[in-house]
Amino acid sequence: MLTLPTAALLLHLIVAPAPARQFTPANRGVSASLLPSQARSDGRQSALVRPNAATTHWVEGAAVGGILTGLFTSAMLNGLCRASDTGNAHCSGATLGGFAMGAIVGGTVGALIGGAFPKH
Repeated sequence: MLTLPTAALLLHLIVAPAPARQFTPANRGVSASLLPSQARSDGRQSALVRPNAATTHWVEGAAVGGILTGLFTSAMLNGLCRASDTGNAHCSGATLGGFAMGAIVGGTVGALIGGAFPKH
């Protein structure tokens, strides 16, 4: 069984963002300090700003997948806990843990599926 520090380290390694590559004028043609909200002095638009970028339904997919899978998993684990030999005494941890696990997995899969469908 995983200890709490080991689980926290694994979660950090999975969730922590990778360091972003810094764009330099030599490799991108854009100043590294230029933010997407800043306008260029020559009136042209920055390469970092994409006004016609296609957006997808990844947020909606993550929300629907996370909520539905979390509810299903929590109900399933709650039922298994109540049917076990220990009885009804301590099933709240299984229910909350089931929701969290289901929400993470379902949200990830839902975001991947929703990301395949562009908004019009």
